[in-house]
Amino acid sequence: MTAFTLNVTADRTVQLSSNLPERMLTPCEGKGIYTVVRRRVTGGSSTPSTLKRPSLVIRERMSQQRQVRQQAGTVEANAVRLDVEKAEQVVEALNADLAATSVLYHQLRKHRWCVAGPQSRELQHFLADAAEDAERHADALARRIGAVGGVPLSDPAAFERHSPIPFEGENVYDARTSLENDLEAYGDLIESVSSHLELVESLGDHATGHLLREQLVELEARADAIDAFLGHDSLTLW
Repeated sequence: MTAFTLNVTADRTVQLSSNLPERMLTPCEGKGIYTVVRRRVTGGSSTPSTLKRPSLVIRERMSQQRQVRQQAGTVEANAVRLDVEKAEQVVEALNADLAATSVLYHQLRKHRWCVAGPQSRELQHFLADAAEDAERHADALARRIGAVGGVPLSDPAAFERHSPIPFEGENVYDARTSLENDLEAYGDLIESVSSHLELVESLGDHATGHLLREQLVELEARADAIDAFLGHDSLTLW
């Protein structure tokens, strides 16, 4: 029976010892992964001529210490020289808008996937564009949070906790109900962004105010378009 022993030396070289000839392996560059190939031995001989194709690959991962650059929920000094106490308020506001925008994004995607009816193609295009806008807004909010020293939310559970927009759930609704839910979500987000626009500008963060003002214009345009869809007579038949 062939026995194998795997040892890691001080210079991070992997040494494989067995009753076969000793073999030395070095780390895969930049990956911290060691690959050891065990070969079958036939006829009880350990000479190289008896070694056949590899039958087992053993991967040894070296333990690497993770370095946390910044803890979630913290705000640090920033390059834009916004006072940390003010930045904390900005980050809290932007994370709420980020959470709401992310919830809206997934809701719009769901409605695009599931929409049916005589105007389904038109609605699919509209919802796809609206979802792209929401994704772009979320990216801009997250980048701004980082710029003022904060950590953007990224956990779905955190989105649910911080979002002023509730999750619609997994059920599929008719087109009119779906659009009404979207309109309600846009309305909630518009109110949130409007109040946060006033907040950040009162704190002297005019760059964040400019970002929110641009998003607010697009949000209102999308809400107006959905309201126009809901006024269409054909939707009463869906």
